[in-house]
Amino acid sequence: MYDEFMESPTWGGMFHACEFETSLMLAVREDLVHMERAVEEYPERPLLYGMDNTSIGDLSQSGTYGNPTVADQRKGTEMLNRFVENISSIIRACLGELEG
Repeated sequence: MYDEFMESPTWGGMFHACEFETSLMLAVREDLVHMERAVEEYPERPLLYGMDNTSIGDLSQSGTYGNPTVADQRKGTEMLNRFVENISSIIRACLGELEG
């Protein structure tokens, strides 16, 4: 759904400090983003990741999985607008079901 905005490969969608998440943060709270610290890192993903207690800190030296260096505010704003449109249509559909 958001692939058209992405320049870098993802790990099944948004992941910590990737291009996707960093772009969103640049759109919402640019003051909290330190782009000078951004590094590209794709650690090996363990087969059972997410089903055990392995943290991103155990996998990644930087805490990143992806490439935040290509993130930008414009992409984040466009993705956020798309998300708002999508969730709004879902809510309207649910409300229509409740009223109908």
